[in-house]
Amino acid sequence: MIAVEGTKLEMVTATNNTKPCQDLKIVDLNNYNVYPSYRVGQKEAIESILSTYEKIRSGEINSKIVELPSPTGSGKTIINRAVGKALLELYPDEIKKVVYTTPLKALVYQIEEDEQLGIPVVLGKSNYDCLLLEGLDASDCPFRSASLASRKPKICNRCPYTRAKYAFRDADLAACTLDFFIYNRAATDVLIIDESASLEDKLLNHFGIALPENIDLENLTDSIHEWMISLEEESENYTEMLESMNLSSTSNTNLLNDIRYLTTKLTKIERQVAKCGRILQVISSNDKAYFIDKDRNLKLVRGEYPFNSMASRVKLVIMSSGTPTTSLICRNYSRVEAVHPIPKKNRLIYYEPIGKMSRSNIDNTVPNMARRILEIHKEYPRQTIVHCHSYGIAQKLKDNMRHPKVLQQTPGHREDALRQFMRSKECIFLSVNYAEGINLKGENFQRNIIAKVPYPSLGDEWVIKRNETDKAELNIDKWYRLTTAVAIQQAAGRTTRDPDDFSKTYILDSNFGFFYSQNKNLLEPWFRDAIVWRK
Repeated sequence: MIAVEGTKLEMVTATNNTKPCQDLKIVDLNNYNVYPSYRVGQKEAIESILSTYEKIRSGEINSKIVELPSPTGSGKTIINRAVGKALLELYPDEIKKVVYTTPLKALVYQIEEDEQLGIPVVLGKSNYDCLLLEGLDASDCPFRSASLASRKPKICNRCPYTRAKYAFRDADLAACTLDFFIYNRAATDVLIIDESASLEDKLLNHFGIALPENIDLENLTDSIHEWMISLEEESENYTEMLESMNLSSTSNTNLLNDIRYLTTKLTKIERQVAKCGRILQVISSNDKAYFIDKDRNLKLVRGEYPFNSMASRVKLVIMSSGTPTTSLICRNYSRVEAVHPIPKKNRLIYYEPIGKMSRSNIDNTVPNMARRILEIHKEYPRQTIVHCHSYGIAQKLKDNMRHPKVLQQTPGHREDALRQFMRSKECIFLSVNYAEGINLKGENFQRNIIAKVPYPSLGDEWVIKRNETDKAELNIDKWYRLTTAVAIQQAAGRTTRDPDDFSKTYILDSNFGFFYSQNKNLLEPWFRDAIVWRK
């Protein structure tokens, strides 16, 4: 039985069968590796997770959440796959399904492309072409109601999305996007969440919704319920329109456009109805759990409730990330330490306080910082990335840098700027919001600069509310501090990607020294150990 009330998720009673089918000490973990050998630290991490699960089963540990801090280059996918395979073999009577998911869709795509892993994957519907209606994809499928489903032609039996979904359902170890897992309430015994640092943001988005003007904020529960009913009635109208169409006219361009219009409307309504249902569960039981901003956007203040709801359906949750934030959504969990596989000398972080980049000091600091960035780039004039944190800072640095190879990222040209940077033979990239999600591996990417400590904006209403809540409940603005710490560490990990890679990272904002002194415990050991302090 799992307790999900309040902020803790605890194992109330241990599993009845506490005897594994094999002794963990004699299990050959090499059987679960698709490569000839494990990297440094991988086997130890796998053993630690398996040992922790055995303690959970016996009742020695009373939480089924395990945090795996897995730094860049540790090979999280191999660790996670091996853990899943081992659990399936060790506990066949209680673990019959393991699901890998992640808030970062790109990682799921990578799993799908790596045939050697042998993990069935299901993505979002828009990734699969419709076989019947040329130019549409599975998200445009019109056969939604029981009446329409009875009219499906035989070609739909080969629908690639349906096949991927069935392969996911039938496999004992499978992967999916987080959206798929949440929307479909996928069943599993073990849930592995890779890059879990961004999980809370994703969950908050799933429980957030823009409230129409006709919603009565003073009578919120009843008003949202009435809105749900009106949405369902609207959905029925669109479905009736689909049922009246001749869906066999696959060459009719106007028909295809009408189908896409109606199915897009239906998908939006279905998601709104689902969100309303989830929100009603929260606000009916806790009026302090949510927040409505000036634009009538309803948001949860914290992600603990949706996480507890998701985790309550499984026997084990593994939270894997180089910069874990498990403590933001779960206050009772086990932590498995992992060795950083990349030698420290290959990933040193130099703190050089050029000046404060806070609003009152930035204009005095920027000229000196621009000069130092050019000096660092000159040491190795290939591709240097500068994490600016905002477009305003990027502009100020550009105005103070006389160099023909400076590339400034501007609003609306995010992807274009990144592509240009990646293609360049020499470039100083003044980037914004690229602290994660890019892989700058190899000899061309050996200079990595953090120009500004990336504090969240205190002008954001939700950030203010979250800080108030954390201070009231925890006596510290934990989300604000940990989010900043994660962003710094993520940025530092962009350019040294495996044990043979090498780069230097520089932190130039003098505010980092104060941040470090106040929040050292929020930074991972691998990061603290790599800092070289310069004055």
